[in-house]
Amino acid sequence: MCNCFRFKQTEEDLQTGMYKILEHIKNHDDAWPFADPVDEDYAPRYYSIIRQPMDLQRMEDKLDEGEYLTFADFKADFQLVVDNCRQYNGTDNGK
Repeated sequence: MCNCFRFKQTEEDLQTGMYKILEHIKNHDDAWPFADPVDEDYAPRYYSIIRQPMDLQRMEDKLDEGEYLTFADFKADFQLVVDNCRQYNGTDNGK
């Protein structure tokens, strides 16, 4: 018989964790291009190429509005930031 303790993660715990992760990401030296929505003055035709834009500010707004009900939703939006970058810039850019 397992004498394991089970800890229930509360919604507040989840929200706090996601805020901490997002702050850590935003404070990274290389995060500045992803901090705010893309400006087409710097990235021509971005919104004609990227159909589902996502940035760190939009993620923070969604956190503030309680739109992330699971960590998987939060992670999917961060993955979207990465995927959009690769789609727009190409996978070989920056190597």
